[in-house]
Amino acid sequence: MKPIIMQGVSKFVRGKPILNDVNLEVSRGECHGLIGPNGAGKSTTISAIIGRSRIDIGSIFMLGNDMRTNSRFARAKVGVVPQVSCLEHSLSVRENIKLYAAFFGLGGRHIRDRISWLLEKLELTSYADNRISELSGGIKQKISLVRALINNPELLILDEPSSNLDVSGRNSVIDLIKDLKSRGVAILMTSHAMEEIELACDRVSIISGGHVVASGSVGRMLESLGGSVIDIQCQDIEQAAQILRRSAVECFVGPSNIVCINTTFAHVRHALVQSVGVKVTERAASVSDLVAQAHCRMGG
Repeated sequence: MKPIIMQGVSKFVRGKPILNDVNLEVSRGECHGLIGPNGAGKSTTISAIIGRSRIDIGSIFMLGNDMRTNSRFARAKVGVVPQVSCLEHSLSVRENIKLYAAFFGLGGRHIRDRISWLLEKLELTSYADNRISELSGGIKQKISLVRALINNPELLILDEPSSNLDVSGRNSVIDLIKDLKSRGVAILMTSHAMEEIELACDRVSIISGGHVVASGSVGRMLESLGGSVIDIQCQDIEQAAQILRRSAVECFVGPSNIVCINTTFAHVRHALVQSVGVKVTERAASVSDLVAQAHCRMGG
């Protein structure tokens, strides 16, 4: 059985669906990105998976365990990096990790060696004896990742793992993710850094309005946009979008641009030939385009 299986999951708050018939699967040895606009339901989905948020309809299995009846056993083999750090600020880095290991009944030389290895892996060795209160947000985020890996999890859940990290920190996290995948660890992650999703993830699910609207391999989903897209910047975006749609050009409107897919530069340029102040460029399709497309199709 796959490490994560969500089937028809819905959650309601005051009668409003926060999650709406969510189906999601994550395989061993893959990193699966859960992406979408703010408020789409990403964090709520993660909370439901790890049993911190009750669902009203559907089922969730984590590492073969039904989360309704056997959640404690499942969590023993899972590592979680939350969006907001929950480290003990009065303790040192090493003390925080040892304390968390004790929750799993882990201790002794093996754990001391594993802590040292993980700290070195994420370039944190020099901070081992610093109190958490003395450290920056980026360092705390990396420590949260070390803590999540202390029990050698089969499943790792990352909610915005690179928040507060600089480019070097993000790269070290991506390298670690690739190493974990090679060891068969299943990873589910959310991120607003779409370049990170493209580098780390094998598959993505796009969530909008609490519903998974598209899912598949990153490569194939980008191919569905035609491989490249036409980006348009102009003064009157809505008018330009109407002209394009009348010319049978599939496009979606962003905050400051229009993105056209499955078309050609010449076709778009011809459709807008009479428009003034229009800048048309062709570029490679990105995961950000997938999210924008899904959000627009949902009426966002």
